[in-house]
Amino acid sequence: MNRTEDEDNVVVEFSWHAHPAAKHRGRAVVAFVVILAVAAAVYLMLTGVAGVWQNVIWSVAAGAILFATLHRFYFPTAYSIDADGITSEHLLSTRRYHWAQIQRFFVDENGGFLATTRHRPRIRPLQGMHIVFGEDRKEAVRHIRGHLQPGGGG
Repeated sequence: MNRTEDEDNVVVEFSWHAHPAAKHRGRAVVAFVVILAVAAAVYLMLTGVAGVWQNVIWSVAAGAILFATLHRFYFPTAYSIDADGITSEHLLSTRRYHWAQIQRFFVDENGGFLATTRHRPRIRPLQGMHIVFGEDRKEAVRHIRGHLQPGGGG
């Protein structure tokens, strides 16, 4: 999508949605089956140790935690680029970075990463925003690179 205004009257130059589970349905099913298997294994491991309801609670908690770690895979993310920065809107969070904050930009077959540090720190090595490009990969990369400061990665 090109040149639209959002609810704050910010001119959005480019936006796209990414939903990996919709694109990779087989992987989504396999991952969900693994989550269910782990939850069932937790239930069975606790049999005889705890009561039935405690088993159910712990197994549901295990499944929920595993599912939550894959929330960016299972639920869509909306990205928008404007003159000031890039925004990622997801089910559980919204993140925004201004172009001046971005120090490096990496692209690989899985997506991209906008790093907010020039060098990779030992503590919290991945400070920044992971991007899934979806169907608009070339256009998204072109827009992002067009906004980065010289030496900002590529």
